[in-house]
Amino acid sequence: MYDFPSSAKSKSRVSMKLEAIEIKNKRKEAQ
Repeated sequence: MYDFPSSAKSKSRVSMKLEAIEIKNKRKEAQ
């Protein structure tokens, strides 16, 4: 989905953001 061949750092940042969003969604489902 996200392709940043110029920089691996931006890739990791995006993945971290996606993980944070998934965690928030899981918390919402749990409540």
